[in-house]
Formats: sequence, structure tokens, C-alpha cells
Amino acid sequence: MIYGMVEITHTEQRLAGANARIHASYTSRFAFTKEQCQQVNAGCSETMGHLKPILPIPGDGMSIETISQLHDFYGIDVIYLVGSGLHKHSQDLVKNARYFLSLEKES
Repeated sequence: MIYGMVEITHTEQRLAGANARIHASYTSRFAFTKEQCQQVNAGCSETMGHLKPILPIPGDGMSIETISQLHDFYGIDVIYLVGSGLHKHSQDLVKNARYFLSLEKES
């Protein structure tokens, strides 16, 4: 149980046909550990018969300032759930998204 709710594992999500799994990042205020995040990543890509891998979606605690660190940890097969961190760079959300993407590509 996590925060009073039953956690649905990556295995169950893959069996149900999910393409990705959202979870709190280790940079999150919900304090998933790096080890827990590594377990999610491994579970998303482990061999499961004919099932294709799914993408991890770490969220919360993401910002333009942490993208390089997150890229080093998660690699390239990931979807970032950035949220409010994308609004902090400037008022222009499109410009911020492009800047965020350019930092990811540099990593």
C-alpha cells in the first residue's frame, strides 16, 4: 500500500495493456527512493513473453534545473511528467517546453 491506496504494479499495468506507468520520481515531494524508481524502470522493460515494454513516466519534482540529472538517471526511454516546473522558467509555455526539450537533448 502506498499513501492508503493499493499500488498497481508495472506487471499488472502491462498485462492490462498499458503503454506507460506514472510514478513519483525520486525528486518528488512524495519521496520515492532511487531504488524504487530503478525497480519501476526495470519492470517497465523486463521481458514478459510477447508483451512489449512500456515507458516509465516519472512525475513531480521535475524542473528545468533537474532535467540533466533526471536524464542521467532515467535514460532516453522515458516520458517526463513535468507539470508546474515548466511554468517557472518564463511566462511563455511554448518557449519553456522548447527550452526543456533542448536541455534533454543536450544531456
